[in-house]
Amino acid sequence: MSEMLVTDSQRAFLEDLGRTARSHLPHMEWDEVEPHLRLGWYSSVLSNDLDWGRVEAIAHESWSRDPF
Repeated sequence: MSEMLVTDSQRAFLEDLGRTARSHLPHMEWDEVEPHLRLGWYSSVLSNDLDWGRVEAIAHESWSRDPF
């Protein structure tokens, strides 16, 4: 199975997902936030385009890079 490419607009959205979660939940650790983001992702229309592993990696990288 080939790896799905992430478009620039998808990457921007996923990076914003990580930054937004960090800004709204600065008192929580990633491991506490990630299950909620995953559930939201699976209920979104975008979940058909990218698997959670790709989404999680990009959002987590953004979360880690942008502390508030």
